[in-house]
Amino acid sequence: MALQTFFCGVHFLVAFDADFSYTLRMDLRTLRKRLRYSQEELGRIAGVRAATISDIERGKIRSCAYATVTKLATALEQPAPVIAAAIEASYSEAARS
Repeated sequence: MALQTFFCGVHFLVAFDADFSYTLRMDLRTLRKRLRYSQEELGRIAGVRAATISDIERGKIRSCAYATVTKLATALEQPAPVIAAAIEASYSEAARS
């Protein structure tokens, strides 16, 4: 299987094969809803503006500062590269629409 590599704009290179891509490329909204957080709740827990979370989920933001990614990763109980990939996935999906 060929590995795909994505630069996620936050000093991470995330590589994965096609079988793993579905799990890794979940968008931020999916990760947030799994924990039953609203955008406002996630923002409060992570210390990130709800408007920023909304922009990420709508694909308006391609990359975030490292600090933002790590705050979201901690709040969503995910490794930072997963969050970085989710941000990129949201942006890529919006770009295709």
